[in-house]
Amino acid sequence: MRAWFISVICLIPLWLPVKGICKEPTGNINFAIGALRTADDFSEAFNLDERIEIGTTCDVKMKTWPISIAFKYLLSYGDSKTSGNSYGLRKDMDVDVYCSETYVGVRKVLDHFPSVRPFVGGGLYTVNMYVDISYDDEFDTGLGVWVEAGTYIALARHLDIGILWRWSKAKINVFGTKFDTGGIHFDLLIGYHF
Repeated sequence: MRAWFISVICLIPLWLPVKGICKEPTGNINFAIGALRTADDFSEAFNLDERIEIGTTCDVKMKTWPISIAFKYLLSYGDSKTSGNSYGLRKDMDVDVYCSETYVGVRKVLDHFPSVRPFVGGGLYTVNMYVDISYDDEFDTGLGVWVEAGTYIALARHLDIGILWRWSKAKINVFGTKFDTGGIHFDLLIGYHF
């Protein structure tokens, strides 16, 4: 299922020009930086409440389409020390968490105001996570869902900044337990509007 999903994501950019998206495209390409407030079970197990994330976001559509196709690719990192908990991990061990996430979905941008453009969206995403504890390490992948809300603020004709709130949920299995790797994301955006 995961391999099928990743293959579809990779083929979408090849399919879009054939369907005419290049005739009158409009959209946004942004650099994103922010933080992820991790889900409760993951946070409790690894004593890790937040991860820093960076990446790119994009939405594109033909001018006549009511909604845009949205893509994101994010990398995140966090470190901590384990504390006493019920997940069977040794106490006071260094933890490093590396994660990459690929998102695909739809986004509705409200273009009623020229300088401020709110948006909402949602879709599916894949997560690849590597967790390194002082005495062991594990890797897993998962498939999940996301929803978002935010706004673009125009600085110039083609330059925007923005803010983004996103909720995500995906399960992975590391160290014998299934964890929710998602949470609440807050990102700042800067990029190009076309």
